[in-house]
Amino acid sequence: MEAHKAGRWARLRSLLLERRFAERLALAFLLLGGLLVVVWGVKIVRVGLSLQTHLAAVQALAEGDPLAVVKTDPQSLGELLREIRSDVKALRAVRGLAQLGPALGWLPEVGPLLAQSVPLLDLADGLTEAGVLMWEGYQPLLIDWQTGRLSMEGAAVHITSGAPYAAAARRPVQRALAAWELIDPATLPDRLQGPLAQLEAVLPWLEDGLALAESAPELLGMTEPRTYLLLALNEDELRPGGGFITAVGEVRIASGEILGLEFRDSYAVDDFSQPYPLAPDPLQRFMGIQLWTFRDSNWSPDFPTSVEVALPLYRPPNPATVAGVAALDQHAVRRLIGAFSPLTVEGVERQVTGENVVAFMQEAWAPEDGVLDREWWQQRKAFMGDVAGAILARVESGAVDWSQLALALSEVLDQKHMVIYVGDPEVTQVLHRRGWDGAMTSPVGDYLLLAEANVGYNKATPRIRRLVRYEVDLTSETPLAQLQVTYTHTGQVAYPCKPELRYDPVYEAMMDRCYWAYLQFFAPAGLQLLEASVHPIPAEAVWTQSAWEGTPVINSAESGYMGLEQAVLLAPGASTVVSFTYELPVSILDREAEWVAYQLDFQKQPGTAGLSYEIALHLPENAVSWLAQPEPALVSGKVLIFKGEMVRDLIFRVQYQEEGGALP
Repeated sequence: MEAHKAGRWARLRSLLLERRFAERLALAFLLLGGLLVVVWGVKIVRVGLSLQTHLAAVQALAEGDPLAVVKTDPQSLGELLREIRSDVKALRAVRGLAQLGPALGWLPEVGPLLAQSVPLLDLADGLTEAGVLMWEGYQPLLIDWQTGRLSMEGAAVHITSGAPYAAAARRPVQRALAAWELIDPATLPDRLQGPLAQLEAVLPWLEDGLALAESAPELLGMTEPRTYLLLALNEDELRPGGGFITAVGEVRIASGEILGLEFRDSYAVDDFSQPYPLAPDPLQRFMGIQLWTFRDSNWSPDFPTSVEVALPLYRPPNPATVAGVAALDQHAVRRLIGAFSPLTVEGVERQVTGENVVAFMQEAWAPEDGVLDREWWQQRKAFMGDVAGAILARVESGAVDWSQLALALSEVLDQKHMVIYVGDPEVTQVLHRRGWDGAMTSPVGDYLLLAEANVGYNKATPRIRRLVRYEVDLTSETPLAQLQVTYTHTGQVAYPCKPELRYDPVYEAMMDRCYWAYLQFFAPAGLQLLEASVHPIPAEAVWTQSAWEGTPVINSAESGYMGLEQAVLLAPGASTVVSFTYELPVSILDREAEWVAYQLDFQKQPGTAGLSYEIALHLPENAVSWLAQPEPALVSGKVLIFKGEMVRDLIFRVQYQEEGGALP
């Protein structure tokens, strides 16, 4: 018995000793953990204060003119980038502690920040790593820019040496973008909202910018010579692809150097010893054009399609393999010339600027003695080549404000006054994502594109004012749409509406003529046309002397779209309303669970300006709440009305809750 008791006491004592040891061990771990937390905390605070100071400097740059800072003091900016990167790497060392953040989300004020500390840290890590890589790769380029030594050839060399850094920066940028998807900016402290909004605007550019930087050496002919075409479009004689192709420039580049820039009249690249396809029917009917030549090749509003038509029809005396095509109208010329202004052009007494370049072109077009003879015809577009030569001389001298040129390019591309096609697949994807390729989009819901062509051998397009009213009724099971476009000829000069091929000695006089327009309205495939306005044109006002009956033509030639085509004739001072009523396919609505989404992709025709729009969306009777982007200009009951002037592609998206449901 005594031995049994002794054994029990021994085991109990052993258990007590083990428990005390465990408690002491746990206490030791707690003390060590607390010490580490204190050490980490001190480190985090120290690094955090350093990072806050550096970010404040970045914020000051963002609120000022960052390009000016880059140009005046690139070295200091590079040091700032490296210091921020060092701060972020120090925080990455204690990333494990950030894993506790989600458990602290309940804390007042700082809770939301702690809860998202891991993706925020990953975002900062990716962006700063990419930033330092890009700085290391392109610092020589910036230094040459700062010192005024930057030439096109020098820039090409620097861009080529920087391309591997751009390629390396793509992985950390992808990490940063993945982290951004996990962040809810709206829940973060107010002081972060401004910087996060700025960051959100920049993020979509990062991957695209790096892709372009990586592809730039090939585009600049560093691996092999490249030939590009520049199509000069005259939107005064509007065509679906932006304007009549009045001239074409051929640019040859090798090793970053422009070896040649030659502008030709678009008539000069025809070679009728080779066969040509038949022109589209409207060109035959209203203009008497039988063969489809290069100058008329942009009949499609989809620029990649127009390029596919144009390249086989481009037949200069010495043909070359074309790597890319850019088309730009007069607005783009004004804006881009403005970035080079003032220009000294040979044979022109005054300097050429963005404000006067179009007037100069019109004056140069007109014959000096008023005689429209063969010599005038051959020289009427020579001014374009003279201006191009002056620009080339400026680029070769390096006296270019590249930041202003970049801003001008971005603006004209966003507004579709310039569109670009490049054969490189990755560059093509970038251009398409940015909307710079002039391609018709693949709509996810409803779709609308108005493509107008001036088919009257005149320059009357600037005299036409347009108002688009588009009404969509979602109150019934099948969506119903009504499209009305009001065309008004603002000219006041009485002119007989008889087709003729005639030039006036004064350019502007050709604007005050009757307007023959061939209109194409693109909408989702599968629509059912219910009603349409009729616009007859008498035989004596049609080139072929065959009357246009005025009923619309339904065309599904463009893949994925339905085309509704109509012709109208407007005398100066007249107006007309072209209208269509149709049922939209039910598939335009995105239904998930208990909410419904309607989206309208409203695309801008290249080369157009001044189109006003009113879009009205009737929500169903059982819609009890809704969200819209952008905000409607007016809400009347359950009708949302959007108004504005179209300067770029637009997307309208409305989500609404049906009774008993909940918004996502």
